[in-house]
Amino acid sequence: MPDKPDKSDKGNFVWYEHLTTDPKAAVDFYTEVVGWKTEPFADGNDYLMWVGGQGPLGGVMQLPEEGAEMGAPPHWLAHVQVENVDAAAAQAKKLGGKVHKEPEDIPDVGRFAVIGDPQGAFISIFQPKEAMTLHDPSKPGEFCWNELMTSDFAAAFDFYSQLFGWKVSQVKLGPTGRVIIITVYRV
Repeated sequence: MPDKPDKSDKGNFVWYEHLTTDPKAAVDFYTEVVGWKTEPFADGNDYLMWVGGQGPLGGVMQLPEEGAEMGAPPHWLAHVQVENVDAAAAQAKKLGGKVHKEPEDIPDVGRFAVIGDPQGAFISIFQPKEAMTLHDPSKPGEFCWNELMTSDFAAAFDFYSQLFGWKVSQVKLGPTGRVIIITVYRV
């Protein structure tokens, strides 16, 4: 019997996708710069997974037509684990956010939606079908920092803390203003 997702993993960044107009060029670039390898997700599928020293950590795919028509340029999309995608999407709307991609199943993988916060930044919420092993972000080649540049950090923090349970671990004043560090990993 496969492991079920652990509810304590709610709020963790668990997957990163690069949506691009040229997947081959992206693979060539990140293989050279970061050292990632790729492997196909499934036979006959164009989706490639990025593979680091601790295993798969994300994927690269053609920017979907739907996204391109909405004006999305090539970009990275971080996926944050939630207990229930439909409930989290509804909560995001109640908190003043938007749902850009309604909840949808990925066969044999889980369920996801793309949401936007009240200031316009977007992120994916993801409910895996099976438990995902969190990677140690201190290891080479791993994603180790997620940053949001926003016009209203207090409102953004309020939105994400209510949605994901994120907590502030540090507040520092730097040369460019206030820096807030939010603890999301439980490594």
